[in-house]
Amino acid sequence: MTGLVGSLIVPRTAALVHPLLDSFSAYYSVYPAREIAALNLTAAHADTLSASLLAAMGALTEQDTEVSRLKAIRDLNAEKLLRRLRGLRDELGQIIDPLNPLWKAFGFNIPGADQTPESPLNLSAVVIGPGTAALRWDATAHAEYYRVWKRVIGLDAEPVAVGSPADLDFTLENLPAASTIEIYVSAVNNGGESQLSEKITITTH
Repeated sequence: MTGLVGSLIVPRTAALVHPLLDSFSAYYSVYPAREIAALNLTAAHADTLSASLLAAMGALTEQDTEVSRLKAIRDLNAEKLLRRLRGLRDELGQIIDPLNPLWKAFGFNIPGADQTPESPLNLSAVVIGPGTAALRWDATAHAEYYRVWKRVIGLDAEPVAVGSPADLDFTLENLPAASTIEIYVSAVNNGGESQLSEKITITTH
């Protein structure tokens, strides 16, 4: 009746905990003598927790929907901007010499010169779950995209590339548990790749 079938382990996900709270509420409603008010083991408290959890789940769903909507708008605007920048670059290519430093005034690399961007700065990482870390860093001038590197201490001899995002954030997943991991980011454009950023170190759960 409590919903704990075959195991006394309480689930970790909200979707599984919510029906369990309802089961406990029903159980204590049938057997009120077994309630322990001092420990909040009551039907009323189970109902309160159930309602709060349901509201939080609903709020999270709404927020996920809003984030998806805003991301779609951002991606659309970014694509429009990229098209305009490509048009500007093509137009400039008709009137500016490939080695003219004036390209930099428009925020472009000098097409005729091999130039690599600087290393990204202010790399940060937060462990957000088992085997998962969220990364962020500052934009690097003239970078077309970035490359994320990791080195698991005691496992990798050298940093290993794990992703090539165009954005300034990245989620590292499937990291080994209870491990110390060094993380780096490099910036890439058609002139080449920067040196690796300053390393940061995280420890997974």
